[in-house]
Amino acid sequence: MGMQQMMALVAAALALSTLPGFAGPCSQAIDQMQAKINARLKATAGGGPAAPESSAATMHRQPTPGSIAAGEGKLGELSPQTWRP
Repeated sequence: MGMQQMMALVAAALALSTLPGFAGPCSQAIDQMQAKINARLKATAGGGPAAPESSAATMHRQPTPGSIAAGEGKLGELSPQTWRP
């Protein structure tokens, strides 16, 4: 197999590998669900109680799901495990 044939085969394989990435007929359902999630987040984002910043928050580390859930639990907010769209 020549170099040009190999390059054409690789280009075709690369082009065809992107096809499963399209949302296709589900795109409308995805958009509707995203709108529901955004509305729910917007409604709850500013309405909850606030807490002072902890010393762990100032250590320049990413929070873990457990630390977020613990903080929300102390404030009486919904945790990610109990929230449903």
